[in-house]
Amino acid sequence: MKTILVIGSTGQLGTSLLGVSGNNARLIGISHQDCDVSDIDTLSSIIHKYNPYVIINTTAYHNLQLCETSPKKAFQVNAIAVGELAKLCKANKINFITISTDYVFDGKKKTPYIESDVPNPIQVYGASKYTGELLSRYIYPGGTYVIRTCGLYGGLEGSHQKGGNFILNILKESKHKKIVYVNNSQRVNPTYAPHLATAIIKLINTRCDPEIYHLANENFCSWYEFSKYIFQIFNITTQLERSTLNFSQSEFTRPKFTVLKNTKGKKVHIVLPHWKIGLIEYKKYLETNNVQTH
Repeated sequence: MKTILVIGSTGQLGTSLLGVSGNNARLIGISHQDCDVSDIDTLSSIIHKYNPYVIINTTAYHNLQLCETSPKKAFQVNAIAVGELAKLCKANKINFITISTDYVFDGKKKTPYIESDVPNPIQVYGASKYTGELLSRYIYPGGTYVIRTCGLYGGLEGSHQKGGNFILNILKESKHKKIVYVNNSQRVNPTYAPHLATAIIKLINTRCDPEIYHLANENFCSWYEFSKYIFQIFNITTQLERSTLNFSQSEFTRPKFTVLKNTKGKKVHIVLPHWKIGLIEYKKYLETNNVQTH
């Protein structure tokens, strides 16, 4: 049986990938505890042990504030390590999939970004991820797949770096505050990790060309509109208000419109559901696992 190696297997996406059927392939997870993504020698040993035909890199240093204060660390994880992984995959003739972000764009476009749009990151996180894209595709153009996604969430704990995910944090806030304020100026397509994981496995199984793909839940909304739907389906009665926060005045800059449009995946019938379906399924997942949501 063929092997797909998932690096970063305890994160929101990595965990979801391990829960997807590989169709005659076994998925093996490598966590940060097993091996740091920057430890190329250990990764090389792991590759020779499992002999995978695909490696999926889900690791990222993605806390925006930490990226600004620790740019060296951000570029080490999000760029240099990605390039080194691409070298390993090329040397061993392994297909390489690395996950990137909507933050490679500056958010100035008024319509959804397609795969051929030129990135222009406006903060360290986006710049480091874009550098990882460039390095991996330059080093291994014949076998590197870059998958950009947007507003990822999932799991029972969310992101360890961020201390949760947007939904879990909003639910927590609603329990302790009389009014919850959420920004209404940033437009995204929030993406449920299991939907993305399913799309990635389908991409592997359809043997698509190694290119850049935009895979995110369909349609888009502001974070305030997303929160409004969270409150609706979770039956939260706490008051929800639009925030007046100006992102440009914060310690790092967030792009205002980073909606991703899937054009290449759709050509091979890889389409993620509407973002509202993702949120409904996440609610069921939390309830199934006895997470107190209100």
